[in-house]
Amino acid sequence: MTHTARAAVVGALILTPLLTALSGCCCPSEEEMAKMKEQQEAKLAAQKDEIKSYYKKLKKIKKNIPDDLKQKKCSSKAIASAQKDAAFGGRLMTLDVESLDYLTASTFDEGRKRELEPWKWIRSREVAELRHVDDIPDATIAGFVLDDIEKAKKQPLFGVIVSERRSMPVVPEGTSDFTVGHYDGWIVVVAQKTGKPVCQVAFSATNSDTIAYKKGKLMGDQYNAEEATRDDFLENFEKSANGALDKIGKGLRVNLGLFQL
Repeated sequence: MTHTARAAVVGALILTPLLTALSGCCCPSEEEMAKMKEQQEAKLAAQKDEIKSYYKKLKKIKKNIPDDLKQKKCSSKAIASAQKDAAFGGRLMTLDVESLDYLTASTFDEGRKRELEPWKWIRSREVAELRHVDDIPDATIAGFVLDDIEKAKKQPLFGVIVSERRSMPVVPEGTSDFTVGHYDGWIVVVAQKTGKPVCQVAFSATNSDTIAYKKGKLMGDQYNAEEATRDDFLENFEKSANGALDKIGKGLRVNLGLFQL
């Protein structure tokens, strides 16, 4: 037997038990698999119960917002108390009332989820991952939702955006014109502890009369025009919302999730 052949035999003798051992480690029995699945399902169920508990508070907040909103200034005491919280810093975590309805609905609505997609930028970074409990497929996603809930709980005040009329801008294919976006609604500042409004103010936003955009071959004129028109609307929305907040509570600013676009 040659040196090469002997080495091959010795290698095979060493490798065989090693593969057998590895095979045993990597392939749990059916009983172990069933137990692991049961543990994951139990974990997910517990996570969903925790999420539902917070969503009940969101539902209460929605219920506490009156139908006949009228401008009301924030008390200096409420703002001063919130400003003491390091997690606050004057920037209101924002969530639109349509998302409140969607998240707290008894059944998951895929169509409604798609309808809300163009408006996802209203949600602050802290609540970007929130989703309906029936739209949470596993414990990992549930963990992301719970992380956002923990961030949200740390906010002493947050702003619920209540729309009366809203439409995103539209750029028709192959034209230089666009249909302006519109927003008429309210910012309702809510105390996290009580779930009750402390002040509110109306605001409106629309597109600028003219919008400049760069022409380029990379994404195409249509894409650039749509992006510029949308960004102009979002910028005007933010400016208008912050200007309205100045009327009821100096130092308050909306914390929109514009990074999500």
